[in-house]
Amino acid sequence: VMRPLPAVLNTSRLPEEISKAEPDVVIPPDQLAYILYTSGSTGPPKGVMQSHRNVLCNIRNYTNDIHLAPSDRLSLLTSFSFAASVSDLYGGLMNGATVCLFDLKHATPQSCVQWLHQKHITIFYSVPSVFRLLGSVIDDTVDLSGPEVRGG
Repeated sequence: VMRPLPAVLNTSRLPEEISKAEPDVVIPPDQLAYILYTSGSTGPPKGVMQSHRNVLCNIRNYTNDIHLAPSDRLSLLTSFSFAASVSDLYGGLMNGATVCLFDLKHATPQSCVQWLHQKHITIFYSVPSVFRLLGSVIDDTVDLSGPEVRGG
């Protein structure tokens, strides 16, 4: 089974003719940014509209709560359609941090733990079931420390 490769944009190799000026686009804060669909656990899934203001407020709170910095490396384990991906993806990118994608569907708990170590992930977010699964394979012999340790 072939898996699609993640899209990578190397900004240092963009053509010179691409304008570096800010685009002349105004987006009102209350304009729709995306629609989040609920899980449907209490009935049929429902669409919940999220405005740009909501997204930016969420990112600001996420940034401030975890002291997100350009030196951070965030794990992105969830689907892009999952609400938590918004915080990790845009929070990382808007703060100059690195967002590292990992495909949980084709992984073992051990390979995920190895990946966390290899990528020097400083901020890890997952749903509780994934966290418990990883916790079951981490013991005192597993070293998840990276080259940098950020003080809190």
